[in-house]
Amino acid sequence: MARPRQCSSRTRSSAASGRRSKTGFNPSTLPPVAQNSVPPPVGLFGVFRRHRYEEEQQQNAEQQQAYANGRASYSRAMNVCLTGRGYTVD
Repeated sequence: MARPRQCSSRTRSSAASGRRSKTGFNPSTLPPVAQNSVPPPVGLFGVFRRHRYEEEQQQNAEQQQAYANGRASYSRAMNVCLTGRGYTVD
């Protein structure tokens, strides 16, 4: 049985560059960090703060989901690229 080919850093770098341009995702960027984990106090101005807090939580969730989707697309594209070049991908 033949051993799988080892992927060189040059090949991986070349494939990564192409996948970044195809998917628009850069794996070296950090994922978004959730902010304002503590809900605002209750009271007259608390209502406005609570609304803003909920909007920020929704936006954070959307950003994290977009990052996860981009990461998944990038990984699939990288696996397809390396498999097409004859490498075995886990």
